[in-house]
Amino acid sequence: MAVSSESVAVPADALVSVRGDALVVSTLAIAQVFGRNHRDVLRTIDGLLADGTLNERNVARVDYVGGNGEKRRMLELDERAAWIAAPFIGGRQSRAAQVRLVDAFFALRAQRAEPQPHVALPQPPSELMQTMIELAKSNAQLASAVQAQASKAEAFDQLATAEGSMPITQAAKSLGVAPHVLFDWLERNAWIYRPNGKRPAAYETKIMDGLLVHRTHMAELRDGARRLVANVHVTARGLTTLAAHVATGALPVRGVSSR
Repeated sequence: MAVSSESVAVPADALVSVRGDALVVSTLAIAQVFGRNHRDVLRTIDGLLADGTLNERNVARVDYVGGNGEKRRMLELDERAAWIAAPFIGGRQSRAAQVRLVDAFFALRAQRAEPQPHVALPQPPSELMQTMIELAKSNAQLASAVQAQASKAEAFDQLATAEGSMPITQAAKSLGVAPHVLFDWLERNAWIYRPNGKRPAAYETKIMDGLLVHRTHMAELRDGARRLVANVHVTARGLTTLAAHVATGALPVRGVSSR
């Protein structure tokens, strides 16, 4: 995100908004929903930028005009930066605020999304095979790969009955791919990454393409505390795309080497 010196007014009820192609939330809005002082929120974000927890590409400066007409500093965080920063903001309203922030991103993305009739996997299985044939027409190598790997028909039948989204491990089983192989392939092909070597997260481009989504749940830690956790799920459209890679041999199935 580029740095801007533009001055903007901050509506009282604004939480998540759109800037360019990105969904963003301001530190002022974060301070309001978390019940924190804006200066403290800025100090937290500055610290996360300083130690590398946040990337400067995901944070932009956008000054705003205060009630006295004075220009004041404010930062805007894209969705990735907001999810990483939320657990560090703190405050008595932290848990509820994190849930509200995630819901706000999902709601705005849903409002902006155009109808995607092909996101849902076709049924019955014959329609799924027709989809795979259409994909084969756009890639000559795919046609021969589908014939050579006819044993994967059962995996495609499983995809035909899938709805919504599923965890990566479950997607691997549906594709007939070892889970660790699928995780490695997704990481090498810029579908997912591991911020600071921790829990996998989806790249924003794959989320916007409708291939991956984040699903959140409240996890209970060993000390009894609870924390909002986001897991990467593969959408129906993502499964169809991965099935095409399986058919070409780019994504090896169990017991088949990719070399």
